[in-house]
Amino acid sequence: MKFYAHSKGESVENWQPLEEHLYNTAKLAAEFATPIKSTDWAWNAGWLHDLGKATNAFQAYLRRCNELDDSEYDADGSISNHASAGAAWADAQQGTLVGRILAYLSAGHHAGLPDWHSSETGNAALPCRLEEGRKNIKYIRNFSESVSVNLKKVKRPPEFVRKPDDFHLWVRMLFSCLVDADSLDTERFMNPDKSAERGSFPALENLAGLFGKTGE
Repeated sequence: MKFYAHSKGESVENWQPLEEHLYNTAKLAAEFATPIKSTDWAWNAGWLHDLGKATNAFQAYLRRCNELDDSEYDADGSISNHASAGAAWADAQQGTLVGRILAYLSAGHHAGLPDWHSSETGNAALPCRLEEGRKNIKYIRNFSESVSVNLKKVKRPPEFVRKPDDFHLWVRMLFSCLVDADSLDTERFMNPDKSAERGSFPALENLAGLFGKTGE
């Protein structure tokens, strides 16, 4: 079964394969993380963040959004909330320190970094997200095993992370690398014209017209 990350139109041939999106995100996130000496961390986060899309529930959701028949993706107990599955898989498979850091990144890549305990966010707290994600692990097993061969071996944060404040800042920088990479690759697929405009700047005289007539 082929899994997709993003859909566009009624022909699935034009949809973005999930593995392609994970690779693109991992590659871009690793580039962004070079200045903070965390390329392998960001690479792994990119591969894990959308693991939960490799479920019948999410694939059926994509088809329904495009008014397509979703009967081939029979309800099997999986859930379509995809961010928590990568978090739960990382927490279970990557060891206490590494897995938990990657779990925070994956679980929050849409809604923001979660707290561990929070009376305000309730079910958004990481333990709740992990519990939710564990329900999907068995449904993504085959796909996650194929993804795992692409992961880099990481054991600890970079050497400059020595104090709690260092750690907090580093996690947030790493999170930014993942979110930006995910957003940019999604935009590249969903809105290639807008994506193509990035990296180039229009002439000032063209911008001036956007503000109406300039002063006399």
